[in-house]
Amino acid sequence: MNKHVIFSALVACQFAVNVSLLGQGTASPAPNPLVEVMTEIQAKTNQHSSENPDEFKKIGAAIADQHLTKIIQAATSQIPKERRLAAFLLAFATPSNDRTDTLIALASDEVPDVRYAALGGLAAVTDGTNKAANDAIIRALRESGNHGLTRDAAYAASTLKLEEALPLLKVLLESEDSLNKRYAAEAAARYGRTATMLLPALQDGITTTNDPELKAIMERALISINLAGDIRSDQSGLSPSPNQLQMGTTNEIQLEAPSATTHFISTQVDKRNSVWRGDIMLAILVGGILLAVIFRMRLRSSDSR
Repeated sequence: MNKHVIFSALVACQFAVNVSLLGQGTASPAPNPLVEVMTEIQAKTNQHSSENPDEFKKIGAAIADQHLTKIIQAATSQIPKERRLAAFLLAFATPSNDRTDTLIALASDEVPDVRYAALGGLAAVTDGTNKAANDAIIRALRESGNHGLTRDAAYAASTLKLEEALPLLKVLLESEDSLNKRYAAEAAARYGRTATMLLPALQDGITTTNDPELKAIMERALISINLAGDIRSDQSGLSPSPNQLQMGTTNEIQLEAPSATTHFISTQVDKRNSVWRGDIMLAILVGGILLAVIFRMRLRSSDSR
């Protein structure tokens, strides 16, 4: 799956939560004009998220494109939740320069929740060649005091393989902040061999950390960089701990509330790792059987003599 499909699928994981949040505690009694659009996408595409990801993206894009006027208007709304939802929907819409510019603007929004969604959108609709988009991602990554921005900016930078982000990830890996270390390590694994400059920081972190989960993430990143080559952006990371799986809201911004990005990627990796381990076990079993057969044949040959 390409990164566009991946982001579409992870957005699907958030639909129910997003729609419910959008109906709570808004500063204005006016209904959000995009709730119906999001609900329509959910109803028509959710069944395709695992069965046919390409179809999932195609259907989602068709619906979002039909409502682009509403989406663009919502991107400049006075209601933060509308701007946030507009960023999510722009990740579905067919990419264009104007829509990318809108996401770039939202990536500098005053409300962190809006920025989180916009960063994920930039990872979905750009390819690493748009300087303004890259700058927005790097700018967010520099704000290491905000865990939410670090998380989603590191995801976007590693999805697009932005080499200018590597020095910043190195700083995060060498910091004392365990969450920042985690997000940087997950990003390092998505970079693959491109992130060789992060190897010393990862090796040092593995030997010094007392957090077994963080150590496991760093070890996985180390293996990805050393052995796996150019790792796809949907093949790294571990599932966040249960107390981190909360969505931020507009009225009560939870800076450490991760989006579905890390969780969705983690699910895919766990599945791939399970298959990989199964293949190894099968190979060992087959090898053992072959050795047993050869040994038995040699015994028979000796007996016959």
